[in-house]
Parts: sequence; C-alpha cells; structure tokens
Amino acid sequence: MKNLKFIAFFATLALFGAGCSVTNKQTPNPQPDNNQVQVKPPVEEAKWLAYKDEMQGIAFNYPSTAKEVTATTKQNGYTDVIVSYDLGQTVSDPTAKSIPEMQLDVFKVKLDAKSQDGKPVINDSFYYENGWTPSLDLKVQRQTIGDYEFSRTAYSDAGAGNLYSTFAYTYPMGNNELVLFKFTIHSVNCGNYEGTGFKCISFDEARDTQSIKQILATAKLVPKAAVTYDFKDGVITSKTRYSEINVKYPVMNGARSSIAIIFNAKIKSFADAEVAQFKKDAQAAASYPGPGPWYINFYYKIPYNQNGLISVVMQKEEFTGGAHPNTTYKTFLYDTSTPKFLGLADIFRPTSDYLGAMAKYVKAELGNKLQQDGQPLADWFQTGTNPTTDNYKDFNLTDQGINFIFPPYQVAAYAYGTQEQVVPIDTFKMYILPVGPLKFWYK
Repeated sequence: MKNLKFIAFFATLALFGAGCSVTNKQTPNPQPDNNQVQVKPPVEEAKWLAYKDEMQGIAFNYPSTAKEVTATTKQNGYTDVIVSYDLGQTVSDPTAKSIPEMQLDVFKVKLDAKSQDGKPVINDSFYYENGWTPSLDLKVQRQTIGDYEFSRTAYSDAGAGNLYSTFAYTYPMGNNELVLFKFTIHSVNCGNYEGTGFKCISFDEARDTQSIKQILATAKLVPKAAVTYDFKDGVITSKTRYSEINVKYPVMNGARSSIAIIFNAKIKSFADAEVAQFKKDAQAAASYPGPGPWYINFYYKIPYNQNGLISVVMQKEEFTGGAHPNTTYKTFLYDTSTPKFLGLADIFRPTSDYLGAMAKYVKAELGNKLQQDGQPLADWFQTGTNPTTDNYKDFNLTDQGINFIFPPYQVAAYAYGTQEQVVPIDTFKMYILPVGPLKFWYK
C-alpha cells in the first residue's frame, strides 16, 4: 500500500472520486460516541492462524489466507510497525476486475506523540497518523469487541480514482502506550470502469469491515509491564564415592523461540562450565584426608520478571576441602526486547558516576546495619564496597531499585553470611540511559 495522506472523515465517503477532497466542519476536540457493539469470534476460527508476541503483549488470530508483509511496510516508511498482514480481497468474486482489498498494520503508539504542527496525535485514545487538526471532523467511537473496549477512528483518502479507507482501533497498554490495529481498505471508483465491460465491486463499509470485527474479537492484550515468562527447573545431578553434584538452573518456556533459545543457552552453558570445573577439581577428593564428600550445590531464584527484564540469581555452595563450604553468586540480567544479557554498564550513561553514587549509598547503609547488629566492620569492608565493577557485579532488580549481593568475606566475616543492600531508584535515576532498558524508571 502507498503512504497514506488522509484528508476526509469516513462519513463523507459518498463524495469520493477521482482527484476529490472533502472539507469538514471545524471542531475543537474529538468527541466520544459511546456506541457499544458486541461481536462474537468467527465460527470458522479453526481455519485461522494465531499471531502472538509476548514481548509486546499482543495476540490475535487472522485468516490463513493472509500474507505477512511486515518487511514491505517497514520499507514504505513505517519502521515502527510490529507486524503487517495483507488480508487480501474482502469478498470473493472471480468475475470482478476490481475488488476492495485490506491490510492490517499493528503498532504501539505513544500517548504524547506529536504531529508536525505540534498538536497531539493522540487525544482521548483518538488516532490519526498525520496529527489532529481542528479542520477535520474526526470522532472517537467506543466499541466493545470481544473482551476489550476499543477506541475507533475512521478516515479516508480519495484521489486519482482510488479510495483508501482506514479504521484505527486503539487500546491502552500501560506505560503511556496504546496498541493500534490499523485496517486500511483499498478500493477504486467503479465509475471509471463504466462502458469497459469489466465488473467492478465498490467499497461497502458494512460488508468489507466484517473481518475487522472478527479479528479484534480474538485479541488477547496484556500490558507490557505485566508480561512475565514461565520457567521450569533444569537439573544436573551426579554422585560418586567421593563427590556429589546437585545443580538446579532456570529453563525458560512459553516465550517466543528466539527469546527462550538465547536465555537457555547462556544459563545452561554457565551451569555446564561450573559442573565441569568441579569434576576436574573433585579428582583430588579421593586423597583428601578430611571429612567428605566434596560437593557442589546450585540454587536459583528469579526476583524480577517484568518490563521485559528478567533477573536471575544463582547461588553456589561448594565444598572442596577446608574448614567449611564456600558460598558465591552469579547473577544475570536478561533483556527480552533485544534479546541479550546486560551488565550495569549497559543500563547507565557511559560517562556518569553511577557506581560512585551507588557505592556511597551502600557504604552508609550497609555499614550502619552491620554496626547496629553488633558486627564490627571487617578490615576489608572499605575495599569490598569501593566503586569497582567487580565489587558490584552481583545484582538483581527489584520493584524498589537494584539489590547488590556481597558473598561472605567481601564486606564481612564468614560467620555473618551473605550481605545484601537495595539501592533505591532515586539514588541512580539521573544516570539511567533515557532510552535504555530501565527507561521506565527514568521517566
């Protein structure tokens, strides 16, 4: 489809024709029309296919005859489109020369998006891709379709014998965003075929918009901030006379394959490497004079699983001789939107003193807590809390901020166990990358 420059409200379709345009009366704001419409899903849904994007929180069904044309839509200038389908002809008539055809484009639209003249594109869930202008008598109509109440706006562009009729349906997704289902129907002025002997089918709104309601009736929409991913346990166990291995690690399921494959490969590779190293070290267990067996245990938790980010904390308990086992940690922060694993440097401005600000907070709060508990600050407390990447490599996200994990001996003696300290958002908010993974905290 061509890039659309719409100039007329859909109610004036009777005026379209070659090279025509429509002038609408001036209105200060789009006014809602609370017209409730209940529509059931298509009865032949078994012949349809399912689209699902858990990262965006969008799912719906579409006819199996549709063709995905996302790449073409992006090439035509709509680079932010999530998915596009050429839904084909709205009716079947092999004798007709021209039949209306429809395309579906799905976007996420910011509520504060602006048009070139500085007026809001979105106003009371109203959508018009060229921006709201008072000269257009475009109205928002509320329509309940399936499980959701959509805001519907209709408009058209007529010229050179062609008509492009657009029906925009929006639904709020949180985080100041709307999901936009934009259906565009292309038809022609059938008057141009008079006397040619060719049959032409003119656009008919009631008939040609039937599949729109059927598609929207299948929609399942989840605000992005609420999208979570499911996990099951991966297990590695082994037992010999002198050593034992009990490892649990997370395995992602229920996500798009590309997201799950990258996550699972990284975590499994880490677990396998730890087990391989232990097996190598444990060869000495047979000649160890002290009590045994030697062992390695791994546990995991996922303290944060929202906003497209997943925090994983892997805790290792390992005994390879000595007075007691050792406890260490490995943490992962996974960005499902990329998808890739992140470190602190990936979420903050590169030249900012984010480490200094967080280290200052940790020194004050953690030092205070240790002293109040009657625990003298170890000689290595200062060194273990200094603002270095290695000191702050083990962390996870929480709803309140970033939690840093300090294993035994880093900031306190072994007897005091692992120490943790949450650094609240306001401490580091000014250092966050504005368009980075933590942009939802930056606003």
